[in-house]
Amino acid sequence: MKKEKITIFGVLGLFMIVGFLAGCTGPIETLPLDNTTPENPPEKGPSRSIEGDKYFVTYSEGILSYNLTITLPNPCYKAALESDVIETEEGNAEVLLDITTTAPEEGTMCAQVIDYRTFTGKINFTGEGIEPVLVTVRLDGSEVYTKNLS
Repeated sequence: MKKEKITIFGVLGLFMIVGFLAGCTGPIETLPLDNTTPENPPEKGPSRSIEGDKYFVTYSEGILSYNLTITLPNPCYKAALESDVIETEEGNAEVLLDITTTAPEEGTMCAQVIDYRTFTGKINFTGEGIEPVLVTVRLDGSEVYTKNLS
């Protein structure tokens, strides 16, 4: 009885080792994270999805607060935020939060993991005599979020 148990476990162990080695030595297939292929290469510039992007804007007691999270394809991308307050003819303000991303230089080696970048900030309107009525977030020139505060 003991010999049968050892033989069964030995055979099972041998199958596991062979299966592991076959899996480790077989051809490695790299699957793209998006729909790119050698015939359909990615476009120049940031190739990104906005599924993980989140935009939160609040205005209270003269303070406009924002928390903007964008998704980048890897940590080598650079991202910068510029804010602009545009006074309207009605004496109110429109706020533009403009995020610009830059792809890494060609040939840069980088870990291929999704990277989330968060921009947080406050714009103080206390004592300015104007109040924000509209906040617009642009990402690489495209409007991705608008909030009407009035």
